[in-house]
Amino acid sequence: MISPKRFSQSFSLVALLIAVIAIGYLVFREIPRNVFAYDILGYYLYIPVAFEFNDLTLSSNYDNLLSVLSKYGTSEGFCHAFKAENGNWVMRFPMGLSILYFPFYMIGGWIAQLNDQYPKDGFSLPYQLSVLYGCYLYTIIGLITFRKILLHFFTDKISALVIILLVFGTNYLLQVSIHAQPAMVHNLVFSLHALTVYFTIKWHSTYKLKYMIGLGCTIGLTAICRPPEILIALVPILYNVFSKDTFQQKMRLIRLHRNDIIIAVFIVFVIVSYQLVYWKIVTGKFIFDSYGENLNEGFNFRHPYILEFLFSFRKGWLIFTPIMIFAVWGMYFFYKNGKPLFFAFIAYFLVNFYVITSWSNWWYGISFSSRAIIPAYVTLAVSLGYFLYGISKYKIKYIFIPVFAGLISLNLFQSWQASRGILNGSRMTKAYYKSVFLQNTMPTDEQQKLLLRDKYSTSEPLNVKEINFNDYKLVYRYVENFDSNSKSQPNIIDSLYVSRNHSFLTNRSYSFAGDIKKKYKEMTTKSYLILKLSAKIFTPANPDQSEARLAITMMHKGKAYEFKCVDTRALHLKSNAWNDIEFYMWTPDFWDRRDVVQGYFWNLSDNPIFVDDLTLEAYEPLVDETVF
Repeated sequence: MISPKRFSQSFSLVALLIAVIAIGYLVFREIPRNVFAYDILGYYLYIPVAFEFNDLTLSSNYDNLLSVLSKYGTSEGFCHAFKAENGNWVMRFPMGLSILYFPFYMIGGWIAQLNDQYPKDGFSLPYQLSVLYGCYLYTIIGLITFRKILLHFFTDKISALVIILLVFGTNYLLQVSIHAQPAMVHNLVFSLHALTVYFTIKWHSTYKLKYMIGLGCTIGLTAICRPPEILIALVPILYNVFSKDTFQQKMRLIRLHRNDIIIAVFIVFVIVSYQLVYWKIVTGKFIFDSYGENLNEGFNFRHPYILEFLFSFRKGWLIFTPIMIFAVWGMYFFYKNGKPLFFAFIAYFLVNFYVITSWSNWWYGISFSSRAIIPAYVTLAVSLGYFLYGISKYKIKYIFIPVFAGLISLNLFQSWQASRGILNGSRMTKAYYKSVFLQNTMPTDEQQKLLLRDKYSTSEPLNVKEINFNDYKLVYRYVENFDSNSKSQPNIIDSLYVSRNHSFLTNRSYSFAGDIKKKYKEMTTKSYLILKLSAKIFTPANPDQSEARLAITMMHKGKAYEFKCVDTRALHLKSNAWNDIEFYMWTPDFWDRRDVVQGYFWNLSDNPIFVDDLTLEAYEPLVDETVF
């Protein structure tokens, strides 16, 4: 460990004040249109459901909730809760942030009660601003604690420089300031991680119970804010462990202070039990996977997206936050000069890095650079500090002054670009990045064509008129004319057909016609396809009153995560005649290439509908788009 000299700590204090003021300026500069939207709404919902509606299960108040949300423009596309098997509504997000929001919810309610202009409903402006500005207070607490950590390792000047580099040279600044970001999980978990590391340092130097209690509180809250982030517990567990002898010393230390440690573990259990009890009340189970229903996302531990996460132009961490290259470089100096603590920090970082890069949505939604790694900046900053310490002994250190100045300037400008929408939050490509590099005006239509396809802007099928098929090649075609199933099923008909000798009769008893399945990897090696599903259908009934779908489903491990269809009632078909129907879709971002594409016809009415020549076609791009 580097022993900091006993002299004034004014430089790091000034750096802290500059950071706090800059972030505060961005937070208070403008009021967000709606703080309780997107992910923040999901984290916050526990509070109004419990204290405004008095209905944790939403069994009686789901429509009332949507009615309130509609007043604030947040009910459209509501996906923050889903119905469990018992009919109750389960929150998709964990409740940890609700606990952190709660004091400011109470303040917001008090303000709303004093002012008749705002409804006391848990969602009006006093509640929104109280939670937002309360989370800014958490940001300040996190930065103050972060400075204390740095001063434990480094001199005042190095600590000051690390604060400046982290706040103004990385995506931290943007992710804790504008568009209600202070209330996002990444900001608050950063503060919790700072407290965890600080309590770890203090306990190992004093062995006071209060610091172990602090560890129990911060680790417990972290576990129910963002469960994978409980990996921060590796820091206190492995702190000062770097050899067989130090491991044995750690075991003796644990035995000696086992009562304090048991108290901390008990506190973690009590805090986590709030989530477990909620699940028990709502689902009947203490352990429940609330993300299990979100089939668009999940962990893919066998195939982590390491290169994409680090170097892609879609959201590559080191592409958009290049200053953190020096934090990675600093691990060498960290190992040389801080070996007793190196293994605790590097173990947390590596395991955490593996987990966050294994998430199927590795770009983590709309953000600047990768927001998922922001909580890890608490430990990475120590590595960055060791880099600064390592080069401070050499004359080469002066070369880094313009380098750091340039990287901070680039980060600030690109943060501004991202805040204005010049840098797209999720669809970046190398060509687009080069096109708008240092651009201060909104992108043109031609520039926006360089972005990745917008596959999620609508749930409707693809408009084929927008596609130039000269840029694509047919790579797969399969026609199901039902002859192969003839005479084996009672719903195979030989009296009415288009081609060959049979068709398939769908009705209430036989709702599905055809089951074309093909693995993605068996059709293409490209990153996406255009899928076309077509069929010929015949019905003696009024087609406008016969609900039916021509549908494609994407499957991962037997579960559907993408569904696109066309409703035949909207096609104005003719009765007592064969009708051609078809639709096109982009393939979504798939989990892995073994995912299955499934095409079928689905009759949801009591009316008979005959189906023939169900055809699935796949077109791959001649020039593939890439995130690199």
